[in-house]
Amino acid sequence: MVKYSYSNKFIWAAIIATIIVEIILFFHPFAPQVIDIKLILNSVLLIFLSIVDMKVTENFRTTFLFILMFYILIMYPMEFAIWYVYILLLLINIIRKLYSKKRILDSIIVTLYISSFLFLYAYSGVIVFKLIYKGSTYALNANIIFSLLIAFIVMETLTSLMFIISNKYFFKIDIKKKHLLLVLYSFFGDFISMILFLMFFLLFVENLIIIQILYVLFVFIVIFLFNYILKERLDISKYTELINDLNSRNYNIDDFDSINHSISRLFAKIKFDLNVENIYYFRETDDATLEIGLKDDIEIYKYVIPLLKELKYKRTKIIDIAKEELPHYNYHTLFIPYWKDNIILGGLVYSTDLNIIPSNCKLSINLINNRINSIINLYLKKEERKHLLINIVSLLVTSIEDNNYGLASHSQRVAKIARSLGIKLGYDKEKLDLIEYAGLLHDIGIVSYSRDIFSRKSQSELSDEEWNIIKKHPQIGYNILKNIKSLGDMPRWILDHHERWDGMGFPNNKKGNEISEESMLLNIANVIDSFIFGKSYINPVPLKIAEKYILKGSGSLFNPKLIKKLSPYLGDIMKPLIKGE
Repeated sequence: MVKYSYSNKFIWAAIIATIIVEIILFFHPFAPQVIDIKLILNSVLLIFLSIVDMKVTENFRTTFLFILMFYILIMYPMEFAIWYVYILLLLINIIRKLYSKKRILDSIIVTLYISSFLFLYAYSGVIVFKLIYKGSTYALNANIIFSLLIAFIVMETLTSLMFIISNKYFFKIDIKKKHLLLVLYSFFGDFISMILFLMFFLLFVENLIIIQILYVLFVFIVIFLFNYILKERLDISKYTELINDLNSRNYNIDDFDSINHSISRLFAKIKFDLNVENIYYFRETDDATLEIGLKDDIEIYKYVIPLLKELKYKRTKIIDIAKEELPHYNYHTLFIPYWKDNIILGGLVYSTDLNIIPSNCKLSINLINNRINSIINLYLKKEERKHLLINIVSLLVTSIEDNNYGLASHSQRVAKIARSLGIKLGYDKEKLDLIEYAGLLHDIGIVSYSRDIFSRKSQSELSDEEWNIIKKHPQIGYNILKNIKSLGDMPRWILDHHERWDGMGFPNNKKGNEISEESMLLNIANVIDSFIFGKSYINPVPLKIAEKYILKGSGSLFNPKLIKKLSPYLGDIMKPLIKGE
């Protein structure tokens, strides 16, 4: 199957733009033209500005491409100029994309898109210019300046509209203040570039005089500096927005897939805003390697990461890797490693076509990496705590099973019921896990009792002393668990799981809102299981009677608000227990 990276909307835009260009070419059959020194000079400049890394804004390069294309289209016969310009654009862009090692189909798609739209912008400007300017010769005067100004405004308006459309509909990026600022700066930049274009008229239309050439170079330098300052301002704005975006996102620290999804969306934005080729984060753990990034980037870095690890690094925050250092991966790469005991366990990898990566970019990428490290560290600590908690609970459950198998089965069912009730109340995953563990351990205090007590068939067979001993098991369970910090509030839930809403429970005769919702939930789960499956002193009853008893206990045994919330679900929760599901 042929693979490509662009959306269907983007591909259709490229196809439609190409078809429009082909229609224009069809109505202007090619006519050969003698190539002169002016055309050669323009062509060399056009190639230079298209291929050479100028380390300035893309707007700077595009503006000058407009100028050069515009000049060729108005100074040479249309039947020659449009063919010459379009074919030159196609050749330049396909070479650029293939050189950057994009997929062949991706290279073709983006070449058609860029070449066709650049051509259409310039062509539309020429049409407007020729509609306004009726002269047969091109001499510098008020009429031609006015016509050029209108033509450039039309071209820039089309460029700005297409920029907004491509952001919003092709790349799903919301248009924000910084995008509108970019459009505004672009207008200013192109207005200044108009001065340069007028100088081209002096250079090419009039005689070649050395002072005129020097003036053109002066204007070129002024615009270059203007765009360089603009680029710095825009880059700082972009980096600041990206960091704020990362910090403002919501992360579910309990779920790596959620973290991956949220940060990967940010990576997609970074790739678009900063013209980045690939960006990827990884962290090696004892169990697996955590990877964050878009699918294509993850596939690429499965090849690149082993190459990075083969390079010998000194312990440093940012490793700058030149294009030629990684075989078969012709990109300038930043690697910000995650060190532990002088071993690299992960890091952020950032690749671009640029020969020099600006210091602002390095600083911002490092800040983004630090934030991601913090998020991943929180996630791993939670996972470590979760594993520790599971191990503790497993050991304690084993002690219950060794003491009394029937009690262990009861605890497992209470845990399942408590989790089901928690789901209906909308508890998050972490709290659901805790309430389930509390169900497993709610009777941990009973393990200290003699097996003789458990052998009694009913409460009447227990002496008052023995019954008082049983009533102390929530307190004993709390004392066993209270110093295990990873259990959080769970010991207190277990302490109160036999307390009643009316204050007639045990061990502390708490009542009403003194009893936490979680404790009351454990109480309900415990009573449901006791009535359905029975206990040493309670005979099992039919499901309907158990449900009726629970509802009847509202306001005496149980929190009435809690029962009201759970009453629609009690039957559905109990039925699977009967079926053994």
